[in-house]
Amino acid sequence: MLKLKHYFKKFWAPILLCVGLLFLQSQSELALPDYMSDIVSVGIQAGGFDSAVSDVLSEETYNHLLVLMDEEDQQQFMDAYKLVEPSNLDKDTLDKFPKAKGQNIYKLKDLSEKKLDRLESILVKPMLMVTSIDGMDKNSKEYQEQFGQLPPNMTPYDALAMMDNTTKAKMFSKIDSQMETMGESTLKIAAGNGVKAEYSRLGCDTDKIQNDYILWSGLKMLAIALAGTVCAVACGFLASKVGAGVSRLLRRDVLRKLKVFQMKNSISFQLHH
Repeated sequence: MLKLKHYFKKFWAPILLCVGLLFLQSQSELALPDYMSDIVSVGIQAGGFDSAVSDVLSEETYNHLLVLMDEEDQQQFMDAYKLVEPSNLDKDTLDKFPKAKGQNIYKLKDLSEKKLDRLESILVKPMLMVTSIDGMDKNSKEYQEQFGQLPPNMTPYDALAMMDNTTKAKMFSKIDSQMETMGESTLKIAAGNGVKAEYSRLGCDTDKIQNDYILWSGLKMLAIALAGTVCAVACGFLASKVGAGVSRLLRRDVLRKLKVFQMKNSISFQLHH
């Protein structure tokens, strides 16, 4: 093999390219299961909503979320959204959220990636709690156990708003411990369903969002699979060219040595005869 090193040196560029193509092929194969998992968890289970941050919130949901945050988170949450009154709603917003007509809504501001990540972490718990409370049947045993003692005209959010910070902190601590057992993937799905519920409340076509998400994720998977196939074919082609080139050089040098050997034998034979 060491003697062959001289021949392989002449093909260092395609060999390096083969190594790079093999790396890209392996990365594409490793990425495909993640995209499939994403289609199942986000596309199907969460309805195509992969974040707890909603672009638009009704005034009611906005106030409910505020109740479920501490003061520091409240300030960051309020800084991230701007109030839009009915007279200032643009056509694009009304086309996407027809039920927003005639009511105040809160729209997400243009935020940096860092601020969005922070807002995501702030909203996961409140969005999950709002989804859970709003999804309860008032006649169910669970609702009666938790909120059955409330006066007829008082909502769970009114009761939460009346709690002092110490009581609220204890309640949030219990919820946090429960959420830790759920896992990141489950929390992401639950928070995504909360945003989906808010979009539905404002009249958005959530089925279209889900279908578009699955479609685009599927197209990304197809593109990655195609890229992996191209890398594999190109790598095989280059490897065959390198092999053919090395074998050609080897044959040439072997033939040269044979000719030299034959010439030496011929000269030696002539001198002795």
